[in-house]
Amino acid sequence: TVGLSKAGEVIPQVTRLVTPGTGDLIRMPKDCPSCGTHLVQEEEAAAVRCPNKDCVAVAKARLCHAVSKVALDFDGVGEVLIEALVDKAGVRRVSDLLKLDPAHLLRCGVAQSADTIIRWLGLITQPAARKLPHPASVLYALSIPHIGNKASNALIAAHGSVKKLLSADESEILGTPDLLPIPARSWLAVRDAPWLQSEIRAFELAGFNMDMQPATPTSNKLADKRIVITGDLSHERGHFEVLIRQNGGKLTGSVSKKTNYLIVGSNPGHNKIRDANKHGVPQIDEAQFWALLA
Repeated sequence: TVGLSKAGEVIPQVTRLVTPGTGDLIRMPKDCPSCGTHLVQEEEAAAVRCPNKDCVAVAKARLCHAVSKVALDFDGVGEVLIEALVDKAGVRRVSDLLKLDPAHLLRCGVAQSADTIIRWLGLITQPAARKLPHPASVLYALSIPHIGNKASNALIAAHGSVKKLLSADESEILGTPDLLPIPARSWLAVRDAPWLQSEIRAFELAGFNMDMQPATPTSNKLADKRIVITGDLSHERGHFEVLIRQNGGKLTGSVSKKTNYLIVGSNPGHNKIRDANKHGVPQIDEAQFWALLA
């Protein structure tokens, strides 16, 4: 039995051992049970990882993450299809999804009928055709260590495009607003890797939007207003970021005494609510936000 406390907004933290267990100690494997590659453990981290990017288990997890709603949002593409593509068609990287050949998939036995394969490919190519509205989704989909949704949005919001992130000075990356040092250093460590460069080129060739579109000003109703969002709203966060910028405001990632509004959706984060109460920041719901723009 262990004691838990809330750490951050979602993930609990183990703080103490309450009652020792009676079973055998869990021994961490030294090699990946899927591909046999020696596992690595990052400094000051508890988790061990398989560093083999061609590992079948790693590929499946990476692809399932990439097609999820908060990443590329390939609606209808789930674990069953991902497993078939990895096991039978040799798909390993996210970019492989963008160049699937129906004839090859049929020969590999991914599905028994061409109609099924065409339907599946439609689920994958449709998002590419509409061009993702926010390049942070592409960055997040690449499964870069420590680059989560919040870090992806912070990087793109500050630097404007994925290409600029590849060439920005180290000091510029480390000084990115709302970006913690660990994800900043993680991006600097990986951005020159051949696999990442290849993935980014593949997304560009597929027509994905890799640059944040400049917000065309529509009003100054939020001029000089710093706004934070917590919880789930009716649209993705990138949609609200564009609206806020178009009306003269700025979306930030944390609440401070300089924050003007905290927009509170469903399942809000405890820390942001606490900080808003501490600093006396007005808390509004989505309907009140729309009223500010009316």
